[in-house]
Amino acid sequence: MGDPNITDQFHSQNKYLQNLLDKYSTNNTKIDYVSETKDQMTFINSYLFILYELVAIGFSVVFFLHPKSKDIQIYKKIIITIFLLLLPFFVIRLETYIYSALIYLRDLIYGNTYLRKDY
Repeated sequence: MGDPNITDQFHSQNKYLQNLLDKYSTNNTKIDYVSETKDQMTFINSYLFILYELVAIGFSVVFFLHPKSKDIQIYKKIIITIFLLLLPFFVIRLETYIYSALIYLRDLIYGNTYLRKDY
């Protein structure tokens, strides 16, 4: 089959290289840092979204109940309230579109447009 000495040397060399990789590699550390940062940003984003929705609901309640707003027709109040509640979803779409367009233009200038799968 094969020389047992070569197989043993192969396995010991693999263990040695794996130990070096584990000892000196920063890939795992970077992954932990990026994951933690991503989780923190997701939490902050969720918190700010909930805060915005509460402020929008509060504004809508004041908008409907304030005496000076009785001159505005009810359907206009409803449209404004729906727009305020849905505004973050439109802004996210617009931000994503603008970001993608800028990345595409940057890659077009540098000449690596077709290297990415999302184009």
